[in-house]
Amino acid sequence: MKINRMTATFGRLDNDTMEFHDGLNVIVRPNESGKSTWCSFIRAMLYGVTTSDRPRKGYIPDRIKYKPWSGKPMQGTMELTKNGRDIVLQREHDDRQGPMRAFQATYAGTSVPVEGLNSKNCGEILIGATRSVFTRSAFMAQGKVTVDHDKDLERRIYSIASTGEEDVSYSEADAKLRSWQRARRYSSKGRLPELEKGISDYKKKLSNMQDDLNEVDSLRQQLDLADSRCHTLDHELKQSRDVYRQELEDSLHQAEKDLTKATEDYVHLAGKTKADMAAVRLNPLRDTDPDEIAFIAEEDRKEAEALHAQQQNVMSPAVPWTEAIVAVILAVCGYLFHPNIYILAGVFAVLFGFAEILYLRKKSLAQAALQKRMEILSKYDVKDEGDIDVSVDRYLSLLNMARASAEGMRESKKAMEEAGHRREDLEKKVLTGWDDSAISDRTAQIRRALDASQLDRERITAELGRAQGRAQSYGDPLVMKTALENMEQERDLVQMDYDAIMLALDVLRDADEEIQTSFTPQLGACAAEYMAFMTGGRYEGLFINRDFTVQTGSADDNMMRRSEYLSAGTYDLMYLAVRLAVCKLALPGSDPCPIILDDPLVNFDPEREKQAIKLLKELAKERQIISNC
Repeated sequence: MKINRMTATFGRLDNDTMEFHDGLNVIVRPNESGKSTWCSFIRAMLYGVTTSDRPRKGYIPDRIKYKPWSGKPMQGTMELTKNGRDIVLQREHDDRQGPMRAFQATYAGTSVPVEGLNSKNCGEILIGATRSVFTRSAFMAQGKVTVDHDKDLERRIYSIASTGEEDVSYSEADAKLRSWQRARRYSSKGRLPELEKGISDYKKKLSNMQDDLNEVDSLRQQLDLADSRCHTLDHELKQSRDVYRQELEDSLHQAEKDLTKATEDYVHLAGKTKADMAAVRLNPLRDTDPDEIAFIAEEDRKEAEALHAQQQNVMSPAVPWTEAIVAVILAVCGYLFHPNIYILAGVFAVLFGFAEILYLRKKSLAQAALQKRMEILSKYDVKDEGDIDVSVDRYLSLLNMARASAEGMRESKKAMEEAGHRREDLEKKVLTGWDDSAISDRTAQIRRALDASQLDRERITAELGRAQGRAQSYGDPLVMKTALENMEQERDLVQMDYDAIMLALDVLRDADEEIQTSFTPQLGACAAEYMAFMTGGRYEGLFINRDFTVQTGSADDNMMRRSEYLSAGTYDLMYLAVRLAVCKLALPGSDPCPIILDDPLVNFDPEREKQAIKLLKELAKERQIISNC
């Protein structure tokens, strides 16, 4: 394949044109003039611009990096020759798919499309390799001389070293086998640990289910015993209640009798109390304080006796009348005998007056004493002072009798009310029921035992329900056992697969080592030849690992050194040799693809640069090489 001419609107390029010829093409232009842009444009025309890449640290996607400075859509054409046929590739911007996604490939000078060539497979068909193989061999971007590991490149190398089939890759096969291995067991993950855990879980579930079933049987037995105990206690409680009901009805009948008698006693005592109170109210001493009546009666008795004595101390009415008669006699005598006798008669007359006045006064006092005495005696309803104590005793006796009757009536009323309440309580119990704890100690004991048994039965029932729920939650035991057997069979099969995969990995590793021994020396020998040519024979030993890490040794040093220990110029030269060797071995053919090199010699000293250009000229006899400097 040979690139003839290109026109690009790409980055700083604005409809610029570049022409190439056979052999070595060196683009010599000032810096920042678009040399690297032309190289990237070649890759974009062959493989398109990836639109899914996102910017990240140290990397800018081509769709952003090479967005035309002019603001025009990204587009271009490439005229090339492939197998003797001139082809024109054209890529333009597609509003829906992105930059340079509108693709057209036609034969030069015609509008006939190239059959089988499209936007996606263009580079792979024309170059003969995927984008990843191309960028690790025939396309060296600026500052990316190193060849890193790639499964496509590895497949290409394996196809050369072994079967010739490019769908074979040790890394892919190893990765596939290891993915199968991880799918079966990777630490605690994978199908085997999953099955082992599932088997363990099923065994644990079956064990737990059996424990729950055993618990269910035990709880059912306990429940039967609790039911029997509750039935027995319930029967005993009914018998105790029947006995108590009979006792209660008998007590109610007796209470009714007691109430009738208490009512009769109350009526009798109420009548007697009423009579006694009436007698007290008719007694003349009814208003006298009983606590002071003895003292008052004693005072009244003494006063009555004193009044009686005062009543007896009254002069006879004959005394004044005697004096009056004497005075009359003396007056007659004075009239008859001597007038001086009138004086004496006058004296007796005065004495008569005084005596009469004294008599009348004493008589008045005696009458007052008699009246007051009679009042005192009438107070006690007696005729003589000696009967006052008898009257007081009679009053106190009546008062005590009335008090006793009233107290008895109150007691009788209280007894009647209590009998009434007792009858009401018993009647209510007979009609509405009762609390077992109030019946009797035996009945209350049976009731408590029955309540405890019922609570125990409820507890057992609840535990039985939970145990049955747990047992049922595991599912059908037969299904679980079948599932366990299936899992154990699958585990055995997966274990066999795992063992087979481990064996396949060992075989694959041995095969890879054998392929490496056949291909790596060939690749290393070719690269070493190029490196020795560019270094004037200073570096001639080269060893390439499967991951494309490289070790080299100088002619004067028998020790192989890793690439990290080399200078920048020697490092670039070594990987340029590797890339050229890869191109020779991995991208051969009668019409090989061109090699695109972007500033490959930037770190070379003049002598090595001269040798490198000489090598490129020699290689350009077989294929087109495009480079810039």
